[in-house]
Amino acid sequence: MNRYALIGYPLGHSLSPQIHERLFQLEGLTGEYRLQPFPPEQLAAQVPALKTLTGFNVTIPYKQAIIPYLSELSESARLYGAVNTVHCVDDRLVGSNTDCDGFLRTMSAHGVSLDTRVCVLGAGGVGRMFAIECARQGGDVTVAVRESGRSRAEALRKEIAEQFGRKISLCDFASPEGRFGLLINATPVGM
Repeated sequence: MNRYALIGYPLGHSLSPQIHERLFQLEGLTGEYRLQPFPPEQLAAQVPALKTLTGFNVTIPYKQAIIPYLSELSESARLYGAVNTVHCVDDRLVGSNTDCDGFLRTMSAHGVSLDTRVCVLGAGGVGRMFAIECARQGGDVTVAVRESGRSRAEALRKEIAEQFGRKISLCDFASPEGRFGLLINATPVGM
C-alpha cells in the first residue's frame, strides 16, 4: 500500500488526511495519509523514517529546512527555494514545489491579474514564491515583513533584481502604504 504523510509543526489544524483519503477514493486508489508532526530539532532524526514512505507533503516550518536532506530538486523547488512535495524513490528524496502551480491556476480561474500593485505579507518559503512569481508576471511587488524577517526580505529583493531584472519594495509589516490590487497573506496566521 502507498503511504503518505504531511510533515510540519504543529499540525493539529490540518485536514490533509481527510482530503487525501477522499481523493484516493475518487481516483480508485489505495493509500494511507497521516499527519507526522515533530518539532524542528527532530528533523534530521526523522529523515530515515520519511524515506520509507511513498511520498510526503511539507509545510511550516520545513519548506526550506528539508532541502539539505533531499537528493534532488525539481526546477520549481530550485527557483523558489522551497519544497512542499517530496517523492521517495528507492533511498532518494526528490523535492518539488507545486505551490506556484496552485497559485497561478487559482488566480487565473478567478480572473485575477498579477500585473498590478501587489503586497505580499511575509518572505518565508511561500512568500518568496508569491513575490518571485508576481514580479515575473509584471506585478509591482511590495513585501511587508516584521523586523525578524528583514534580512530574508533583503536577500529576496536582491535575488529578484539579479535573476529577473525586476525591483521590489520592502516595508514594515505594520505599515504598508498606498493601495494594492492584490494582498497576499504568506504568514502562518490561521495555521
